[in-house]
Amino acid sequence: MIKDGMEDLKDLKELFYSFLTYLKYNKITLVLIFFFSVLAYGIPLSQYTLSVDEEMAMFRDPHSSVIVWASQGRFGISFIKFFLNFENSNPLTSTYLAIFLLGFSSLLWAFVFKLYYSEIETKQDRKGIIVSLLFLTFPAYAQNIGFSMMSFELGIGWSVTALATLFLTQWVILKKNAVYLYLSIICTVFATAIYQAFLPAIICGAMAVTLLYLIRMYNNQVNAESKTLTALILKYAIVFSSSLLTYKLIDKIISVFIPPSDYISGFFNWNRQSPLVIIKHLVHHYLLYFSGKVIYGSLILIPTFMISILIVVVLIWRTVKYKATRRTSLALLIAFFGCVSTLFLMPVMLGIAQLIRMDLVSALFVAIIWILFYILLSKRGWVKPILLLVALYFAFYQSISISKLFYSDYLRYQDDVKLAVQIGDQIEETTGSYETDLPVAFIGQHKQAESMNIIKQEVLGFSLFEWDQGNPYRMNRFMGSLGYNYLLPSSEQTEIALKLSKDMPMWPQKGSVALKNNVIIVHLSEDQSVGKIQYFRNENNTVESNQVVYTMNWNSENSMSSFDVKSEEQNGKLSILSGDIDPQISFQLDRAYLSSEFKYVEFEITAQEKGDLQLFLAESKGQYTEENSTLISLNKGYNKIYCKLPLTFDNLSAIRFDPPAKSTVEFSSLQLVN
Repeated sequence: MIKDGMEDLKDLKELFYSFLTYLKYNKITLVLIFFFSVLAYGIPLSQYTLSVDEEMAMFRDPHSSVIVWASQGRFGISFIKFFLNFENSNPLTSTYLAIFLLGFSSLLWAFVFKLYYSEIETKQDRKGIIVSLLFLTFPAYAQNIGFSMMSFELGIGWSVTALATLFLTQWVILKKNAVYLYLSIICTVFATAIYQAFLPAIICGAMAVTLLYLIRMYNNQVNAESKTLTALILKYAIVFSSSLLTYKLIDKIISVFIPPSDYISGFFNWNRQSPLVIIKHLVHHYLLYFSGKVIYGSLILIPTFMISILIVVVLIWRTVKYKATRRTSLALLIAFFGCVSTLFLMPVMLGIAQLIRMDLVSALFVAIIWILFYILLSKRGWVKPILLLVALYFAFYQSISISKLFYSDYLRYQDDVKLAVQIGDQIEETTGSYETDLPVAFIGQHKQAESMNIIKQEVLGFSLFEWDQGNPYRMNRFMGSLGYNYLLPSSEQTEIALKLSKDMPMWPQKGSVALKNNVIIVHLSEDQSVGKIQYFRNENNTVESNQVVYTMNWNSENSMSSFDVKSEEQNGKLSILSGDIDPQISFQLDRAYLSSEFKYVEFEITAQEKGDLQLFLAESKGQYTEENSTLISLNKGYNKIYCKLPLTFDNLSAIRFDPPAKSTVEFSSLQLVN
């Protein structure tokens, strides 16, 4: 047994020395990785900024910083932060480590692909240059690097993903010992625990390596045996299912001590919208995606898509024409579609268009398509240097695109700092003191002036004073990051400030910052929430209702109208079965109730499944509009919701509910209360 262990270590040692040999003879690749890393990511390396959510993370205590990630199923991030004393880091350090690890992982991928297509040679690997540079500079990574509160951990995830693929394929394809199996499962679980979107990337990497290995077999005129191909599929299934089950088990155990948040579950959309609507949105998303319009600077996706079609045609042609290697060609075709499918895995599972920061597959997919194209044309020697130049062009193009995104965010940050200092000066002038014990209420939002230098994508380029249509808590935290430590107003003080701000000029006019009713009001713009319906949950009865002003009678025929729903009243409750077109049910109150007569619209509803319910309110002379509606996320089971009338409403005369499509909900009560 000791002898077997020594053999295992020897095998791993040889693999490590192979990597060192690869580094020795690929110094040009190392130089290019360094050059393009600085070109693409030099601005966040040298300029301090804070983007959305980072202003919040700055004020978390170390314990909370660990807990919040574990509650999202990302306990790998929690482990790294705790183990490496990284609970509260600065953006510059995180960015440096993230870029270093991204460059290292790009080199790892080049080594992994080389290992399976041909022997490690004592000369420069041109294909490795293509793989590493296209992977390193893919512009979706700008969003990951921009989130410095987790960018270092993602950098570790990128490297672990490459290692997971290496160990996995050593066991599956090269039939190495079980040590590689255990290492692949450990790495896959750890990468998934850092960021769930790494799992499709590992699957993509495994399919890419399988493609390269099968191409090598095809070129050697080897027709793969059916049992060998079946064994490959079964081994992959064992590793991925074991890894996913292990991840879920660990997450379940952690959830006993750290209650899970609904952040991740909030992305699942299939139980909220009609499947036809979801499919339509996904198709539209991918049409834009493959035309390079979703990710800024992703022009390379257009030729990549065209090359993918060409590869499919070539593989089909080879499968049909060459009988001697038909099984290998067919396996190549299946592996290729497996690789392509990873692009759609997360969006199809969730039922939503994928956020750019969640897209960890595209960079790897682009790299593998171009290396396959290079191999496909390898017999035409004059084409290879041209393809290398094309790859260098796209690496440069993508790097410049990334640098533009970061420069935009840098300008945005400078503008935010300038605004914060001006607001701080106005508050000091108003109160006569730099420091004040009075709460500061931010009303509205402040958008940056349009500029050719400002590119907005996902979170980069967006002002902290405009995010969430003006989030007072974010503004307060951002001011705090600059040394302006102001108290937050209570909900009652905020409501008073909203009303008083109507008579105040807007920023930057004189009087837009004022002290009224012991609250400092900063009137940035007309508050977007004034015309909105605000709601909160009260399942635990933490809010006491002193008086019931009105109770809906479900039996009143004149009060109810509906479309695409079936309703039934029984035992004082109203059960609703919704269709999938546009289900809605509305209720007319017995009269128009003035806003001064009640405080909340209260309703109790039980849902069989989680989903989104849209609530509409209407005045006596008004109609149902999207502006006077809100989306309420229903939990499975009992829900008790309190809604506040928009401040622009004088009265309330009708209420409409649009329940989730193809769902069953049951209303226990609908009341107006004080």
